[in-house]
Amino acid sequence: MREISIIGSGSWAQALTRVFVQREILVKYRKLVNKSKFTSKTIKFTNHFKDLGKSYFIFLAIPSQSIRQNLIELRNKTNFYNPVFVICSKGVEQRTDQLMSEVVLDIFPKSRIVILSGPNFSSELIGNKPSATVLSSLNKKALLEVSELFSYEKLRVYF
Repeated sequence: MREISIIGSGSWAQALTRVFVQREILVKYRKLVNKSKFTSKTIKFTNHFKDLGKSYFIFLAIPSQSIRQNLIELRNKTNFYNPVFVICSKGVEQRTDQLMSEVVLDIFPKSRIVILSGPNFSSELIGNKPSATVLSSLNKKALLEVSELFSYEKLRVYF
């Protein structure tokens, strides 16, 4: 089974852990995290980027302005093989005017990227309410692989 990691431990990370099919998930947090808000027993926590070194899927559930620094640390602390990055952050990097996908490709030029976008809110997913999301990617295989990670009971995924 391919490993899933989430960089971030805020509401988006919490929401994602609620809609994944039953799998072990590694959550990378920056500061002490309130683990009680994560209800799945299959979640592990780390504050070390090196622990993400075997992840096949890495969900970026952090603010846009911190993605570059997190990816640089990830690259420097792991021997990466270019995982599938799933960008859950919206926006443009203010300093460079780059989209998040461009930031990822700056740091991991051979990576495959999938974008997760609305229309949804983390509170809907955390509250177990029906919701929908759109996945997009230039890599069809990566797109299909990521779509298979989600439980379709309360979340409908569109391409």
